Amino acid sequence: MKLNAFLSFIFLIVHFNYLGAEEVVSTGDSHPVLIVGETHGTNEFPAVIRRYASGDRVLIGLEIPHSEQQSIDRYLQSDGTASDRMAILSGEFWQPTRLQDGRSSAAVLDLIEFVRQRRHAGLAVGIFAFDIDQLQGSLELILPGKVNWTSERDAMMANQIEWNVRSYPGYQVVILVGSVHSILTRGAPWDPQYESMAYRLGRMIPVERIALVHEGGTAWTCNGPSADQLTCGEHPAQPTKSSLRVSGALSLGKLTAAKPASFPEDKRN
Repeated sequence: MKLNAFLSFIFLIVHFNYLGAEEVVSTGDSHPVLIVGETHGTNEFPAVIRRYASGDRVLIGLEIPHSEQQSIDRYLQSDGTASDRMAILSGEFWQPTRLQDGRSSAAVLDLIEFVRQRRHAGLAVGIFAFDIDQLQGSLELILPGKVNWTSERDAMMANQIEWNVRSYPGYQVVILVGSVHSILTRGAPWDPQYESMAYRLGRMIPVERIALVHEGGTAWTCNGPSADQLTCGEHPAQPTKSSLRVSGALSLGKLTAAKPASFPEDKRN
C-alpha cells in the first residue's frame, strides 16, 4: 500500500509579530477554529483557503515549519517583487533538495502572495506557520504503522495553533493541514490510540472541520512502501467522501497536482 510520507520535525517556539500588536483588538467574539484537511500538493485545497483570506480579521495557519515564520513575515510586508519571491524561496522548507511532499507547492506560495495583497489593501489578515522544525534524521518515525507516529508532532502543532488563537482574540483562524492531522476523533487505522492535531486542539478550544470532497485526479505527493523507497511527484488521488462529524461540505471536483514552488516556471506548467 502506498503511503504519504512527511518529514520529521523538532519544535522551536519563537515570538513573532505578523499582524502587529496595534492591529489586535479583542472584541470578545469567540470563533471556532476552522480546519481544512487536505491532500497535499494540489491547486484546489489552497484555493479554498483563499476564500477565507478574502475577509477581514483572519489568520491562516499553514503546515510549514515555524522556523520559516520570519521569512513569511518579510514577504507579507514586501512589495512582492521577483527578488522578494526569491528571498522567501531561499528558506530550507522550499529547497528542491528537500523531500517535496506537496506542502511547499506553487499553490501554497500563491496563497501567501494573495494574503500579501490583501494586507496591502488594508485588511487585517495574516499567516502563521505552525509545524515543528525539520530534523536532520530518519523518516521512520513519521510513517504510518510506526510506534508513536507523529504523536509528539501533533501535540506541538496543536499547542502552536492554540497559542496563536489566544494571542489574537476576535480573529477567525483557518487551518490548512494534511487530512490525517485533521481527524476529530481519537484513533486511526494504524493506531487506535493516535491523537491527531485536530483532536488535541479540540480538547483545548472549539474547532470545526470543513468537509471537502473531490472526484480524484492528481496530487504532488511522496509515496512508497518505506522511507527509503519514496517517489515524489505527480500521483493519482483517490476520490474521497465526506467524513462524519464535520460542518458542511464542499465539492472540489477533480484535483490537479501543484508542483513545488521551487521549480522553474516552465517546469510548473
